[in-house]
Amino acid sequence: MLTREDQARKAGIPNMASGEWALSRWAWQDNLMLAWYGLDPDFSLRLYRPIAGGPVQWGVDFERPVHETRIGFDTFDLLLDITLDQDLTWKWKDSDEYEQARRLGVITDADHQRVERARDRAVAFVETRGGPLATDWSSWEIPTDWTLPVLPDDALTQPVNEP
Repeated sequence: MLTREDQARKAGIPNMASGEWALSRWAWQDNLMLAWYGLDPDFSLRLYRPIAGGPVQWGVDFERPVHETRIGFDTFDLLLDITLDQDLTWKWKDSDEYEQARRLGVITDADHQRVERARDRAVAFVETRGGPLATDWSSWEIPTDWTLPVLPDDALTQPVNEP
């Protein structure tokens, strides 16, 4: 039986393709996520550490290039990922979702060409333990002097592609 989250994910790609979706407020839960953007224009690197404890996991997320907006920055996840275990062994993730999004036109031919060119770069980045992968981040904690960012009240009504 599919969980509520699985059902939402399964419906997500057709909803994106049909335009039947809306932004909503949602709080990240269950794990701490530390993200690096700018390592490559076509992917980001993320570290996930369960809040309740347990091993860290890394992810490489293929995305359209990040762009800044008046209230922060926007990304567009292209659904294909590489997941890495704590020992940095890796595997492809969500290839089926990526192919579905391609069939439905959510991921354009231009997006696909960027991903195809970025695959080898991402694998090389992982296998050579590039950038942050060269450091043990398993005990990283949020600095106590960081304040929780707050989105402006009108964040959900901003044009999607506003620079």
